[in-house]
Amino acid sequence: MRLTLALIAALEGIVAHARRPGAGGHSPSDFSLATLEQADIDRLEAGGEVADVWALTPMQEGLAFHTLKDHLPGTGGADVYTVQFVLELGGPLQAQRLRRALQALLRRHPNLRAAFVQVSSGATVAVVGRGVTLPLVEVDLSGMAEAEALAEAGRLAEEDHAAGFDLSQAPLLRFTLVRLGPQRHRLVMTNHHILIDGWSVPVLFGELAALYASGGDDAPLGRVTPYRDYLAWLGRQDAPAAEEAWGQALAGAEPTHLAPMNPGRQALIPERVNLDLPSGLTAELADLARRLGVTLNTVVQAAWGVLVGRMSASCDVLFGAVVSGRPAEIPGVESMVGLFIATVPVRVRLAPGESFASLMTRLQAEQSNVMKQGLVGHRLPILQTRSTHAQQIQQSLCEVIFVPQAIGHWKAIFFPGPMEKRDHAMVEDVEKILQAAVFGPHAFQHEFRIAVWKDAERAGQAHEVYRHPR
Repeated sequence: MRLTLALIAALEGIVAHARRPGAGGHSPSDFSLATLEQADIDRLEAGGEVADVWALTPMQEGLAFHTLKDHLPGTGGADVYTVQFVLELGGPLQAQRLRRALQALLRRHPNLRAAFVQVSSGATVAVVGRGVTLPLVEVDLSGMAEAEALAEAGRLAEEDHAAGFDLSQAPLLRFTLVRLGPQRHRLVMTNHHILIDGWSVPVLFGELAALYASGGDDAPLGRVTPYRDYLAWLGRQDAPAAEEAWGQALAGAEPTHLAPMNPGRQALIPERVNLDLPSGLTAELADLARRLGVTLNTVVQAAWGVLVGRMSASCDVLFGAVVSGRPAEIPGVESMVGLFIATVPVRVRLAPGESFASLMTRLQAEQSNVMKQGLVGHRLPILQTRSTHAQQIQQSLCEVIFVPQAIGHWKAIFFPGPMEKRDHAMVEDVEKILQAAVFGPHAFQHEFRIAVWKDAERAGQAHEVYRHPR
């Protein structure tokens, strides 16, 4: 009897506590994808309502580390991971309707509401908030002369890009709508790379167009696979087998540098050198790849390995390559919005007397074999040590990174059939602009683009690589 009364008293105490203002809140067990102390949760909830907390992907960890390091007081470094996209839009546009569509994006993709905060363990976690509003700044330049308006629009975009982001303050993306005329607008999206990768951009803008057409109703788009599912999948991967495979692939590897490295240099926004490959050469390269049964990416990587090997007098060349990182095991992964990419090593070992055709087939086989073992949660074991050699290898991977990109699928993602039927006029106006702005006359040719640091010495050496590929 006394036990029963004690239990009743305890339950009454719990009920009374729960009725108090400010009572309740989360405990560490509520956030299964992050390791937290109760004090961490209390501090996070003091800053606003928390929907979820996640551990970061290894790529996010790297971006967060470099962003915070480059923005330490006195460094004066630029945030090279602030990204900006500008769309030219034709036809009438309702700003309030666009605002509703943008807010619907945040509801649909909780990871777009994430801030990145350091907790007591020293780790950085993603804090998904509730009630986050996506900023949309409206600027009317329609009263200016065209040249003056375009110059001002460009200045505003540059200013917005230079402002960067505080990773601890969500959301890490914002929009500016510039009105250039009754039928002409410019939409500027500025975001931090820690939120989304390049694959996600056309998906995001495609959903934005659909949400604009539907007035902010995402039901016609169907259910989206949550980014949380990807994080859970990542945590279930078998790291030991992948670590062993990558350890063998990188055994004996030495860093490859095109120019002297300066780890203490100030972060700078890279400059770019572009080269459009002639259509004839593009066709020949594609034909070569088909005949050998390799990808065009392998052809370019092999050629780069040969070039760098000759310049550095090395028969063992190492550089980085970006992969999509989207696992086929996750249903709907191709239409998810978030950061999935990973940078993996490409090791090109040059053998005397070996033909270029043999090198390409061997390189693709070697990369395929090691990639089958997974990405170690997108971590590489050789990069996890603090040895000088490991740090040099890491710098080597970051010095040259191949990023294959395809933009030909934007139109299909932007304008699905049901949307065209619902609001054909709006779709037609935007589609015409996008065909000109995104595709252009050389959309399906391949462009070779080199990004170089602004350091005079390194930039000059990189330009020499570009101009004189012996």
